[in-house]
Amino acid sequence: MVTCPNCKKELADGTRFCIGCGTKLEEAPVAEETPVEVVPAEKKAPAFDVSKIVDTIKNVPKKMWAIGGGILAAIVVVIVAVVVILGMAPRAKHVVYLKDGELYLSMLDGKEPIELTSKFSSGDVGKDSVAVWLARQYVKFSEDGKRVFYPDKWDRDSYSFDLYYCNTSGNAEAERIAKNITGYAITPDGKTVYYVSDETLYSHNLKEETEIEDDVQGFWVSEDAKRIVFLDQDYDLYQLKNGKEPEKIARAIELCHVNEDVSNVFYKDREGDLYVWKYGAEEAEKIDDSVYSMITGYNNGGAYYVKMKTVTTTMADYIIDDYKDADAAIVKPVYPDYDSYSWPVAPDYPYSWDYATYEEYEAAYAQYQLDYEKYQTDYDAMYAQYQNDIDQYYKDYDAWYAKSDRDYYRERFVNYQYDISMLELYYYDGTESKLVVDNMDVSSHSNGQYSFLFDDMPPVLTFYVSEMVGESVKINISEISSLSTTNRLIKESLESNRRFAVASGAESNVFDAGLVENLHIAEDGKHVYYSPSDNTITDTLYEISTDGSVSDAVEYDTEVGFVWGTLSNGKPVYFKDYDYEDAEGTLYIAKEKIEKDVHDIIVPVNGGEGIFLWTDSNGDEGNLCYYDGKDVEELQDDVSLFDYGVTEKGGFIGLVDYSYSKEEGKLYYFEGTKEGKEIDEDVITIITPYGLVLEYR
Repeated sequence: MVTCPNCKKELADGTRFCIGCGTKLEEAPVAEETPVEVVPAEKKAPAFDVSKIVDTIKNVPKKMWAIGGGILAAIVVVIVAVVVILGMAPRAKHVVYLKDGELYLSMLDGKEPIELTSKFSSGDVGKDSVAVWLARQYVKFSEDGKRVFYPDKWDRDSYSFDLYYCNTSGNAEAERIAKNITGYAITPDGKTVYYVSDETLYSHNLKEETEIEDDVQGFWVSEDAKRIVFLDQDYDLYQLKNGKEPEKIARAIELCHVNEDVSNVFYKDREGDLYVWKYGAEEAEKIDDSVYSMITGYNNGGAYYVKMKTVTTTMADYIIDDYKDADAAIVKPVYPDYDSYSWPVAPDYPYSWDYATYEEYEAAYAQYQLDYEKYQTDYDAMYAQYQNDIDQYYKDYDAWYAKSDRDYYRERFVNYQYDISMLELYYYDGTESKLVVDNMDVSSHSNGQYSFLFDDMPPVLTFYVSEMVGESVKINISEISSLSTTNRLIKESLESNRRFAVASGAESNVFDAGLVENLHIAEDGKHVYYSPSDNTITDTLYEISTDGSVSDAVEYDTEVGFVWGTLSNGKPVYFKDYDYEDAEGTLYIAKEKIEKDVHDIIVPVNGGEGIFLWTDSNGDEGNLCYYDGKDVEELQDDVSLFDYGVTEKGGFIGLVDYSYSKEEGKLYYFEGTKEGKEIDEDVITIITPYGLVLEYR
């Protein structure tokens, strides 16, 4: 058996994709440096394929996470928070890739690629190196695509690099902005850069740098660069007013969340009280006391958070006394007293010398025989009654003894206490907090068994609740043989009592389903899809409406094997007739059959108006196809698809014909149904734009 690293579901050996959450179960690349523990933040990854990247870079020191928008203490945040990193969405199409240990740029315009770096890393750079994975976060473009910013001379010991930029037209020399960079952001026009070097925050206008503040460990910059906040080494939070003068917002905080537009900063103080500071405000607003953890925040000013509470129950709360009436009638039995029975008296035996004549003796003896026979009959009857009473005594004693055990338990049930930790889930709407549920399951939080949409999406959250006391966790007293057995039965009942729940804002609904799989929140925030976890290969897919409220679950489709996710328009994408060993099946979009024998590597472009598919795969090679919303057209056969990326204009970049021994392949560009164009050969891996890993073979 293998265990999914994301949802912890146990799966058959050889499984490539988790049937619970869709995570690919590939081996993570090995980091180049000695592992260093990273303290996880509270923002969790969604249920899509980030496990490989997370596992790859989870051991990078905390000082590394001053990436673009700021210091990101959780690795998964680095991946999902690229929207807050400036300069990540150029209007022009491009690809940056690794070849011969250096970074190259192609604008996909038919011109020769530009070699960007001269010594990208201080050591050898393979496709799985930390330098490569983090470079995907550090290569940035101006919004018009005319400038590219990138790292060079990556130092594996200090986790720093020199920052360069150049014009993408290739008609100008590269310019170095600064050395020893540990994180940076650019404005959309590419004319201003903010970065941290040697723990000092700077701005640079491409001509000269300006020191903003020293002793900085991370910073956040809004897309328009009008809002800047940073955190110093003492965890004091500052805003940069008018881009010039730092002003302290709060001291010694635990940062929880910064909205992607840097309009709201959520944090906790030393007492655990949750605050929100709205950019430009004189002081922060207190949201709630003693907050255990914040889950996420939204650009609308909303946020989900939880408070820990302890519910004290007794063992008696979980017991059904099904012997109560019967035991009330049971008293301790008394052992039968032999002398208390009316035993018959044996007749006296007649002796001949006691009679005058023989005839008198004969008559007396005959009467004796009759009397003795009656005596024996009466004695046997009384003895049988005596033995029956003894047998009944032992039965009654056993019953009384069992009742005594139950009485012993009854006395202790009320004193055997459980201190059960539960979570109260709240939704803060930007003005006030509302209790969503008061019984969010702790394991739902600690094991990351919840999912949510991010900053610019509607507030939708999936999680689990648990009823600590209820009929579903009741144990009959007749089932109890010891206190330890009772304790085990109660714990098993509590653990199996989790139920699936969904919140939309402060509204919520709890469903009869226990643990679920194939769980996805539609990208438009209007629906949630799931299948019950019943360990079957084919499942019923259910749909829940979350458009302002939370509806009951309705059956959406049947015989669904694997749910890939949803398109940006909210339509679910899933497979039927799914072969988990080959990760292949018949592709459906919103109940419409698209194509059979589709590998579950599908790449939507243009908001899902087009989809690139990999079909008829044998695990190494397959056919690259394009679905335009009506028909599926084959673009290239016998493609060994290794890495991929999607341009903003809807083009597909693929590293094909890959040699695993050489770790090199050909880089192709496909645009719709047009014939693919070879960009370069002997390419190690794509840097950006990069699809979240295909390396599962």
